[in-house]
Amino acid sequence: MFGNLTKTRNGSLLISKYKVIILILIVFLFPAMLLSFMLISSGKVSTSWNNFAIDSNERLYIGKRNSIEVYEDGKLVKTINPLSSRTYAFTIQNDDTLLLSTSTVEYVLDLEGNIISSKEDNGTNTYNKIKNNREFITANGKSYKLENHLGRYSIVCDGVVVYQMPDFDYVVKLLYNLSYLVFCACVIVIIWKIKKDKTKEK
Repeated sequence: MFGNLTKTRNGSLLISKYKVIILILIVFLFPAMLLSFMLISSGKVSTSWNNFAIDSNERLYIGKRNSIEVYEDGKLVKTINPLSSRTYAFTIQNDDTLLLSTSTVEYVLDLEGNIISSKEDNGTNTYNKIKNNREFITANGKSYKLENHLGRYSIVCDGVVVYQMPDFDYVVKLLYNLSYLVFCACVIVIIWKIKKDKTKEK
């Protein structure tokens, strides 16, 4: 009985001692992390990109979580199924076909997303070759580069930003990363203070 009472008192004392940190965790961080996670996992927000490419008409193809988005003059004109719910990488070949790898299967698609051919991606060779491409050079020699400034992606051509991660996506990305870092910091501070208090008691 007294043991349980002591445990209860210790628990109450712990909550009282660190109530500010606990309130921050419950009121601000958990909702922020949960909301951000739901938006990212649902595909409504893309915090990372799977490659990009340009076709002969200078339309921009950006690989996001659930689809390859196609932009013309800065406007979304269509989406293409990447044939994978997990990882994939793609590029556009000189004949205006999409070369796409899911790391296990290599596909050749037309620009509408229809499968022309497929084969096994032996040793993930194609996937590894194209997944880290940060520059795309068109048939007429134009160079497009993927840049990352403080976690915000943009496509740049001749010093001009052609496309940039939307403001909302970037805010959600910052919110998720910051809330995660603050959560870890709060947990570390609580553990450190508990250990410090135990040392004093000894």
